[in-house]
Amino acid sequence: MSYERILSIQSLNDVANPWKGFTMNRCLALALLVVVVSSSVNELHGAMVEQRSGLVGVRGSGSDTEKEAANQWQRNAETQA
Repeated sequence: MSYERILSIQSLNDVANPWKGFTMNRCLALALLVVVVSSSVNELHGAMVEQRSGLVGVRGSGSDTEKEAANQWQRNAETQA
């Protein structure tokens, strides 16, 4: 049995290619879109968690803000327990 009988294709141009129009630029654009959407969903989820726990507006940096956030988390944990 020869390979010509198994593969009756003369050239690869005869094979249908579903990825023909999918270039590297489109791949990079799609990857960037996935990163932006997932990051946005992550930020939205974080904002919703903060809103539920009562930490709205405590998101800044600095030791006083971090202490206040820790105190707020502790108060919320005590009231829920």
